[in-house]
Amino acid sequence: MEEQLSATEFSWDYDQEEIVFYLWGNHWILAVDEPSLDGFREYLAELGANIIVDDGDFLIANVDGPGGVWWACAQVFTDRYYEITVVQELEPPERPQEEELYAEEYADNVYDDGYYGEYDFYPPLINPLGDMAAYVYFDYAPGGYVDNWYYNADGEQFTFFGWGERWRLYIPVEGQEDPLAGLAAHIEALGGEIVENSRGLLVGELVDSAGYLWTGIGEYFGEDIYTDCG
Repeated sequence: MEEQLSATEFSWDYDQEEIVFYLWGNHWILAVDEPSLDGFREYLAELGANIIVDDGDFLIANVDGPGGVWWACAQVFTDRYYEITVVQELEPPERPQEEELYAEEYADNVYDDGYYGEYDFYPPLINPLGDMAAYVYFDYAPGGYVDNWYYNADGEQFTFFGWGERWRLYIPVEGQEDPLAGLAAHIEALGGEIVENSRGLLVGELVDSAGYLWTGIGEYFGEDIYTDCG
């Protein structure tokens, strides 16, 4: 079995608050051609699993199994199928202190994230501040599977699936009435299109000269920063 080590985010709403936690380990994403989670619940009962969250069309569970604790997050997306994210929980690698992680000068276009070692690093095409040193901080992940959930201020979920490199940029927005407007203008100036623009969430897309699709996702958290993933 090829290892698929990464950090996976599980999140859900509880008492009008979003609960988020992260698991490190091997992960799989499975699509099941069924319109409900009933059969999956029966399977989990046979395994003696612990159901942590279950609101009908969404559930999170874990179970002791070979190699430790296994987690599953299942969600119905349409009236045809549901999707399961399975994680075999493992100990994460040793991570440097945050101040060490973000104190890098990134000289000679080399980046060391503290996990995988050094690799080539270049700023993303969607880069509203231009200079990487102008961000509050940022992180970068080389080519891989991207599976992220985002929520706007109304609690509506936006799900992004894709494959490629990922930059996450944290941008100061103190004193700005519309913190996401700058990101929208930047994407449009590059010839891109805004595909989602609601309170707290903005999504834009553009195709570069080589034919690659870039997606910028901005979230405003009300804490003088927002996140742009390109």
